[in-house]
Amino acid sequence: MASILVFGDSISYGIADKEGGWVPKLRKFLELDTDIKPNYDFIYNLSIPGDTSQTLLQRFTFEAMQRIDYPEETIVLFAFGINDSAYANIAAKPLVPENDFTDNVKDLVVKAKALKVQVAFLGLTQVDESRVNPCEWDKTVSYSNQLISKYNAIIKKICKEYDVYFIDISDSFKPSPKLFLDDGLHPNSKGHDKIFDQVRQFFSKYVLVFKDK
Repeated sequence: MASILVFGDSISYGIADKEGGWVPKLRKFLELDTDIKPNYDFIYNLSIPGDTSQTLLQRFTFEAMQRIDYPEETIVLFAFGINDSAYANIAAKPLVPENDFTDNVKDLVVKAKALKVQVAFLGLTQVDESRVNPCEWDKTVSYSNQLISKYNAIIKKICKEYDVYFIDISDSFKPSPKLFLDDGLHPNSKGHDKIFDQVRQFFSKYVLVFKDK
């Protein structure tokens, strides 16, 4: 048996989707798909709205250790980064600068591997800049697809460097992100369906080789 721990932000938390987002969809899929082995006992959604790599670093090890049941297999799926890329308009810099973000992602990978778990990262989605540059609900913050792409590339590069899986969903909302977003940032139900489809494909194709990592 195995467990999946999802550490993320408001998107993986499921804000703006009455069905709870892509994580419950994944749980249902794994429960019903008997062809995927090993079977999954638990999927813990440990996502917190507003989380960045910095705040996640402060809680990751403690929260993960409470849910790891050695010698059973555990997969940690990280799904964060879009808040790190948020541009603080007054300070005139990203909320978590690129160099700090790089260090934080590397630290999280090292911490996860030290716990003897398998590691995967979910990439970042696009936004509707007409609504979030600046944000309709907070004019001091802006999101841009250019910065999001840079942070997505950082995650992808680190995954390659540390030999962990990367699920690229950067093109999921093309050619019109606004169709899949509730407020310009958070996916609606259709958007979460798109994300789930990519995560489902990942588990269908690659979960069997986790044990070889």
